[in-house]
Amino acid sequence: MAAIFFRILLLCLFLCKIKCFSNTEECFASKGLLVINPNFDAYNFTRSQLYTTGTIYQPQGVIIVRSVHDVYNTIECAKETEAHITVRSGGHSYESYSHGSNKSWIIDFVNYNKINVNEKQQTVTINSGVKVRELNDFLAERGFFLPTGTCNSVGIAGLSLGGGVGITSPEYGLTQDYILAIQIVMSDGNVLDVSKHQHPDLFWALRGAGGGNFGVVTKITFKILHPPKCTIGIKKLYENMFAHDLFHIWQTYFTSEDADRSISAFITVNDPGNGKTVLDVTIATKSEKECMLSLEKVLQLFPGINQNEITYFQSYNEAHTSKAEDYELPAGSAPSCQITINFLVEKPLTYEESKKAIELLLNAGNDFSMFAGRHGGRINDVHPRETAFVHRDAEYLITLYSVKDCSVNAQATLQRLFEEYDFMDNRLSYQNLISKLQLNYLQRYYGENLPRLIHIKRSYDPDNFFCFPQSIPAGFDEKENYCPFDQ
Repeated sequence: MAAIFFRILLLCLFLCKIKCFSNTEECFASKGLLVINPNFDAYNFTRSQLYTTGTIYQPQGVIIVRSVHDVYNTIECAKETEAHITVRSGGHSYESYSHGSNKSWIIDFVNYNKINVNEKQQTVTINSGVKVRELNDFLAERGFFLPTGTCNSVGIAGLSLGGGVGITSPEYGLTQDYILAIQIVMSDGNVLDVSKHQHPDLFWALRGAGGGNFGVVTKITFKILHPPKCTIGIKKLYENMFAHDLFHIWQTYFTSEDADRSISAFITVNDPGNGKTVLDVTIATKSEKECMLSLEKVLQLFPGINQNEITYFQSYNEAHTSKAEDYELPAGSAPSCQITINFLVEKPLTYEESKKAIELLLNAGNDFSMFAGRHGGRINDVHPRETAFVHRDAEYLITLYSVKDCSVNAQATLQRLFEEYDFMDNRLSYQNLISKLQLNYLQRYYGENLPRLIHIKRSYDPDNFFCFPQSIPAGFDEKENYCPFDQ
């Protein structure tokens, strides 16, 4: 009888090892994880969203991971207790998907931010908590740089896994184009080192579709470069009545084969800060002579630029920091109202089409703005199927947005406005500017690469453990793609 009782006890202990915790937080505690729950004073800061379209999420808690083992333990507990987890590197998801939902636990990399450089091999390895500003400053001190996005507080991991467009992209390409290797923790707990030689299919998928779809990326190694020797910035404001002429000049030049790759130029129509049209130009070259030649082209293209609107920077990093200041939100600040929708453009427009593009925006009302950013150049030297980032034929990106009104009516207006740009839309959208307003979003984000991505998802995450409202599905069956994300 005692022997039978002992066997039953062993069986119970075995089953308990598989699943014995009454709740997720109890499991986290047993693993020694640092968890910030709603009972902590720091909770409101650690769970704070940068953006909101009207919903303020109250996640179950935030796990401040300090090692790959912490990530492994978090995943193990979440699977044992059937909890939903989401991952936050910088927290800049436009739909706050990196902040989870009311049912989610957030894996936060804020304290997992080491940087290691190999100057001889010209590589840098970063943990997933490293931000753009941290990496830029670190590399600049050592005479290197990596093409990144514009906003300093964005996480390098999230930026690069979705592409990584910035002010030097036409000349140097995307941040993701410099990825050499990735470390990732899978839903089964395996820690994989991924590169073109190891798990090449997953390496292909992570470069362009890696944000929250396949596993938790903990470390990335990049090839690094020597920075541009000369950097010039130009910022000029125009009245909106001149926006169509300015936009037509801009899009005509940057869709031409003669477009200078060292010139990156953005146009914001009806800028929410000043109600004007803003031209923002960055010139970054390998010599001062090239800089002056590119500057002359800009001055010929765009009328009325004065010397006091031109800045000659001492270094590329100074230029990047200066540009980034226009895009920053203070840490811990109240969520910013923001609704967006975007599309890419491949073809040059006629003057009438350029005029129509601006009039559509201005007629929508003062609450709406349009951002036009150069794409193309070095980005398009890579084939659309070489990585999961399919946007290799577009010449520029259009983002329609409001930071003044995020109401249901404003969202409906923005969607209708988006549909009216059908005449220039190439039917694709940039996934790093994720939007719940984007219909047919998977096809728009990944285009012809979507079927292969679904196949890879099914191979590496068949249970759809890593999911959010716009994640890549593990198949086409509704049961296969169940996601506990609470919207």
